[in-house]
Order: sequence, then structure tokens, then C-alpha cells
Amino acid sequence: MDLFEQAKQRFMAGINAMGRQAYTEAVSEFQVSLQLLPDRISTLTNLAAAYIQLHQWADARKVCDRALVIDPLSSAAWTHLGLVENANRLHRLALEHFERALHIDPSNIDAQLNRVATFIQLQEYTTALTCSQQLLQLAPDHASAHLNHGNILSELGQDSVALEHYQKSITLDPKFAKAYLNQGHALQDTRQPEQALISYRQAFALDPTLDFLLGNLLHLQLILGDWFNLEELIEQLLSGITQHKKRTPPFAMLGISDSPLQQLRTAEIWVKDKYPEPPIATELACISQSNSSHSKIRIGFFSMDFRNHAVAFLIAGIIEILNRDQFQVIAFNFGLVTNDEMQTRLRQGFDQFLDIHDKTDLEIIKLAKQHQIDIAVDLAGFTEGSRPTLFAQRIAPIQINYLGFPGTMGAGYIDYIIADHTLVPSTSRPHFSEKIVYLPCFQATDSQRLIALQNFTRQALGLSDSVFVYCCFNNSYKILPETFQSWMRILKATPNSVLWLLYDHAATVIHRQQAARAAGIDPQRLVFAHRLPPAEYLARYRCADLFLDTLPFNAGTTCSDALWAGLPVLTLRGESFAARMGASLLTAIHLPELITTSREAYEARAIELATDRQQLQAIRDKLARNRLTTPLFNTTLFARHLETAFIQIVERQRAGLAPDHLFVDQPAVLS
Repeated sequence: MDLFEQAKQRFMAGINAMGRQAYTEAVSEFQVSLQLLPDRISTLTNLAAAYIQLHQWADARKVCDRALVIDPLSSAAWTHLGLVENANRLHRLALEHFERALHIDPSNIDAQLNRVATFIQLQEYTTALTCSQQLLQLAPDHASAHLNHGNILSELGQDSVALEHYQKSITLDPKFAKAYLNQGHALQDTRQPEQALISYRQAFALDPTLDFLLGNLLHLQLILGDWFNLEELIEQLLSGITQHKKRTPPFAMLGISDSPLQQLRTAEIWVKDKYPEPPIATELACISQSNSSHSKIRIGFFSMDFRNHAVAFLIAGIIEILNRDQFQVIAFNFGLVTNDEMQTRLRQGFDQFLDIHDKTDLEIIKLAKQHQIDIAVDLAGFTEGSRPTLFAQRIAPIQINYLGFPGTMGAGYIDYIIADHTLVPSTSRPHFSEKIVYLPCFQATDSQRLIALQNFTRQALGLSDSVFVYCCFNNSYKILPETFQSWMRILKATPNSVLWLLYDHAATVIHRQQAARAAGIDPQRLVFAHRLPPAEYLARYRCADLFLDTLPFNAGTTCSDALWAGLPVLTLRGESFAARMGASLLTAIHLPELITTSREAYEARAIELATDRQQLQAIRDKLARNRLTTPLFNTTLFARHLETAFIQIVERQRAGLAPDHLFVDQPAVLS
């Protein structure tokens, strides 16, 4: 057999290995083939493709460079080089390579696909849509082309049309797991959770290791109260995280695991994959940060929730009373313009309110640096609609994770997280990538929040005057089977009681009722409350007797809502940030008698308070006295503590000191 035939044979072996996704084997075969025929372009470009699949970017670059020396008109080599630049977050350079590849060969589908994907990365959705339409004309039956087109439409808020393209992608390739996954996302966005769960399960059946699928599947199962195979799926997820695999978005993890270490690993995996620090200087990172010559500390608050939302309810009062002699506060709103009650209030409360929802990351970073922001406060973290890419590019000299995401972000570019000693004891600090800013209480609250004067009657709410009403208005994804089983044991021990829950979906109600029946509890003892406007929602709490918290994802805003309305909250303290929020808030309002540390104690206390009305009334009276005399709802005191923290943080930074744990026990004396 001559050299050519030997080289061809090894080349085909490499191609077959690529087809089996055995990329390491493919690399070996292609390398042997190149030893026999060193200048064969097809072997070089396929070797580059194998390296790319293995994320061996430096090796891929070397092979592409070698191929382009031999043949500068290799469209495939330019395409692969574009993928390498994309991996380094050099998206503009990547686009140049894809354009060059298409100039050489306009029919290069890979270059077309990756050009579209790059415009999506750059958030230039209109341009991406135009390029995608061109691709679909060229390749109307290409499954990945329809997937990308659906992704663009989804980003443009056209989820219904996006669903048509996801379905077309699935029709063209019934085993396309990623298409089922993205279809599930769009179905959730169009409020079709049951159909979304079907899509996630189809994706999981095709590829259970698909990046971050399992966490999305579990989170939706918890939303719907569908606990089928839940224990086994959670075990798979936790095992995967231990092995540093991409199993779940960080937010979903908060409701699944109480392990601070597991939550840190989850965040680190997510950041590394989705929002890494640029490995080399990028267009965004090269924007100069002007030296701060201004006298006031400039603080940018970044959120998509400057509207009728929990974050806005908590932060509004603080924004209004921050000391304007020392601080300038600017809102960067990447949510929609709603002009609802809270957004109107916040527009007046901030010194500037910038609507940036239609701007790209590059435009926002330029804008922030033009304003010479000293501190960027990320109020979103990893919640829906957040934009961590901004912070990955160091949008301000100091960057803080606060309020929206109750846990570590696992990102080296987030300097601080605001917490308190209950939330993050010293033993938990190693499980946070951020340095801890310790305040007396972590949660901002607004002592001006209105409670409706409407006097709800129990009968109007589907409740009886003669029963003891346990209440939990936490989102349904916070209710794990262990918590629900605790509640059923509590109901069984207190026959004259009901459990009042928040209505999310009809399917959730059905699953809750089935779970109650299986536990030997009449499903009619579960009562479901629909969502109400904020002031009426708060007033409704007066019809309950005791709020039962969840674990591992405690009530946060919902806990302070209940306390503000005068309803005692019984919590079970866990280990993670999210599992200690209830304890933090109860400590701040001086009600430690409502904090338990074991499930047995939690259940016993809930039963005790239902059967000892005198003791419960004493706690309600104490809550009424403490409501305006303890730190939790002292908005002014919290603002002074927060100002002190900001001053200390900026002073450290301007002195050239690295971030470190800070302890704010007393407000600074303002000069």
C-alpha cells in the first residue's frame, strides 16, 4: 500500500471517529495521516475541527495557521479560526474570519451558521436575523439553521414564532436534543410549563448529559410539583456537579441543595462556561476607565427588575434616602420600560435612570464608563434576564453581588457580596468567591410599603374562621418533597388546620392534592391563593396564623412581607445563604424563638404554636412591638450602614488595597 493510500485510510479512520464523537481518537488518526501526507488541507481542517471539539484552542489555532500558509483560500480553515477567536471572546475578529470564509465559498454552511451565532453573542439580533434568513434561503432544511433562527426570535421576544422554528428543527432531526431543550425554554416563556416539561424530558431521553439540561428539568418539575423520579434525578445532578460537569444553572441549584460547596461549584462551572473573564484583551475590556476625579462616590445599580418586583420593593426606600452629599446613584435598567408604580417611583428616586434594555453589552459598558462608576451593584446575579457579561468585562473598579441572587456567583470579577453573620458565618466564607461585607442585617427593606386598608374576610378567601391557617406564599419551586411531607405531618397532628399556598399553575394544584392524599391528608385542607396587587397581597396575610418557611430555599422578600404584615414566620435554618435568610430576618426583628435548626424541631414548633394560641398571640404581640423598633424595617439605619460599607470599600480600592472582608457594625459619622 502506497503512502497516499495509507494516509487516506488513516484519514477515513479519523472521520469515522469524528462521527462517533471520539475526538481524541480522531486527533491521533489525523496526526498519523499528516505524517504521511503533511500538506493535505482536508486532513488539517478536520484535525482543527477535532481540536475545537476538545476545546484545545491553541492546538486548533496552530493547525489553522498551518493550513492557511499552504492554502490561504481554505474556507474551512478560516471558519475554524473564527471559532477559535470566538472561544477567546474576540467576536469581531471571528466575524472577519467567517466573512472571509464566505467570500471564498458563499455556500459554506458552517461559516454561515457561526456568523449568525456570533451576532447572537454580540446581541446584534437584527443583523443576526438578516443573516439567518439568508442562511435559511440557502439551506431551508438545515436543522441547526432553524435552531439558531428560533434563538434569535426568542431573544427578540417572538417566542411564538421561535417555537415554529424549533419544531421545524425537530422535524428535520428528531434526535436533536438541543432543539428540544430550547423549545422547552420558549414554552416556559410563553407560559406553557406542562408542554415545556415534555420537551425537557424528550431532550433528556436523547442526551441526559446535555449542558445544563438536568437543572432546568428539575426546576420545572419543582414548579409544577411533579416529583416523578425526583430523588434519582437530584442524585445525578449532585454527582455531576461533584465531577465539575455542566448540570444546572446556579439559580435552580438554590432550591435543590443546601450545600454551600455544591452551590459554589455550580456557580463556578456556570461562569466558566457562560461568562468567563476574557483570557486576553477584548473590545469591551479595552474601553478605558477614566480616573475618578469626582467628589461623590458614583454607584450604578444594575437590574432588569426596576418595576413591580420584589427587588424594587426592597430597594426603593434605600435609594431615596442615600446621602446625596456623598453619593450619586444611577439606575441601569436593562428590563422593559413599564412605567408601573414602582418604576415611576424609582425614576424619581435615582439621580439618573437609564433605560438600556435595547443596548448591547458594548454600548452599556461604554455608557457606564462615561459615567465613571466607582461601584457597580449587580441586583440580578443569575436570575432571569441578568447580564453577567457586563461584569465579566469589569464595568466598574468595584463590583458587588447583592439582593437578587441569594448566593455566591463564583466569579473572580465580583469583588463583594453583602450579607450578615447569620447568613455567612466565618466557617462558610471559603464557599464564596466574593469577600463578605457584613452588615447587621443583609436585607434592605422599605418602611413606607403600603398595606391595603381592605379588610379581607377568611370566607372571601376560601378559608374558615374556625381553622388554624398555616401559610406559605413562597414560589412553588422552593417546595421540595421533604418540606411538603413535614407540612403533611404537621396537618395530621393538628386536625383543625389548613395549609394556604400560592397558586402557580393548575397542574401544580393537582400534584399538590395528589401528594396530600398520598400522605393521608384530605386535599381540601390545601387552599390556594391567587396573586394580588402588592398592597392587597400584604393585607391578605392578616388572615393567616403562622407562615411556614421552606428549605433549602427560604423565603426572602416573602419572609419580610409576612413580618411587615404582622404574620409570624417559622423557619428552618440550613447551611447555605438561601437557607439562612429566614433566620437572618428573624434575628434582625428579634424573634429567635421562631428559628429552628432541625426538621423535627420545626414540625414540633409548628404544632406547638397551633395548639397553644396564647403563646402564638404573645409572639404576634412581640412582632407588632418589634416591627418598627428593631433593625429589620429601619430603612434609615440600613441606609447608613450601607453608606458606611460603600465608603470603606472605595477607600480600600483607592488606597490600592485588594478586596477583603469588611465588618460594618455602626454607621459612619458623616462629615
